[in-house]
Amino acid sequence: MRKGMIAGSLLVLGGALGLFLLYLFDWVNSFVYIGGLFMWLLVLFVMLLVVRHHKRTALFVGAVVAVLTLLLLFDIRLLNYELATHAVTSYKEPIPATADSNVHLMIVNTTTTAYYGEDDGFIEEGENVLAVYPITNSQRYHQKNEDLRAFVEDKTDYFGQMRENVEAYLGFPPGDVVAAYNRTDIEGNSLGLGIALAASLHVRDVANEIPIAVTGAIHPDGSIHEIGVVTEKTLIAEQSGLPYLLVPTENAAEAREVVEERNLSIEIVPVAHIDEAFAFVEAVNGR
Repeated sequence: MRKGMIAGSLLVLGGALGLFLLYLFDWVNSFVYIGGLFMWLLVLFVMLLVVRHHKRTALFVGAVVAVLTLLLLFDIRLLNYELATHAVTSYKEPIPATADSNVHLMIVNTTTTAYYGEDDGFIEEGENVLAVYPITNSQRYHQKNEDLRAFVEDKTDYFGQMRENVEAYLGFPPGDVVAAYNRTDIEGNSLGLGIALAASLHVRDVANEIPIAVTGAIHPDGSIHEIGVVTEKTLIAEQSGLPYLLVPTENAAEAREVVEERNLSIEIVPVAHIDEAFAFVEAVNGR
């Protein structure tokens, strides 16, 4: 019986792992996954009750119970993410970095919804929907872990990290020059290039007469790195009548593909360092 109980507890642990994999690959939802963990735990508690007088076997089954309990406590918050089935991106007007820089910061409105359809009513009237993406279980699991990490650690969010990188590159906080630097209602790090470029133009007293859309994450050394929702930002820049879009080199292929597929008129300008962005501004202004 002891060997049978040990084998049975290992079988339960394997079943829990299999259920986890089924969840990650979207075969079951979080209600089935968490409910299954509860059921496996009940089975283990019954097994533990049966072998309670056999010390070694009870210790082994108890260890499996502890592992499964920790997994349940770690993942039970997935239930909070189950109702979000789609991510919806829509138009948001670009933000002028400064009144006279002609640098426009690209932002995208992103919401989640439990359903998606023409009559669902979750999209506000007049909202320009750009794309709809189904949310996968692996994305839910990643988001749950990110939220949990942010809760237990003193973690700077992406926008806060962007501010630190911009300040490190410029050598000063540009909040007095670029108001968006002080915003608290924006997420992500993609405003970094635009804010640093506009602040640099101001400090160097360089006039830019050409409207330019800018997106990209900046590092303290001035290098520019890839960002997300590039397709949407390309469409927004086109709809806003901006003739140029500066993007990280890693994102240029995606942006150009959108231009070709949609027959857009906007020109994509890839940059790997902010110096390249500054050089483009000077060149496009005939300097």
